[in-house]
Amino acid sequence: MPWFFRVIEQDDGTWACRHGRTHFDVHDRLALAVAHIVELAKGSEPARIFLHRLDGEVVELAES
Repeated sequence: MPWFFRVIEQDDGTWACRHGRTHFDVHDRLALAVAHIVELAKGSEPARIFLHRLDGEVVELAES
């Protein structure tokens, strides 16, 4: 069963890194948030990484 990691756009334009109910941190730039969540997911394979935008769009970024 894969683990789900998420980068979630916040109302203030920042990006939150989350895994389940665990909130890791917030980044000012999307690229930094994605790089961080990829590193976090490496230790929890199989993992799937999703990007959640405020407009409701959800995109799968990676699966390992």
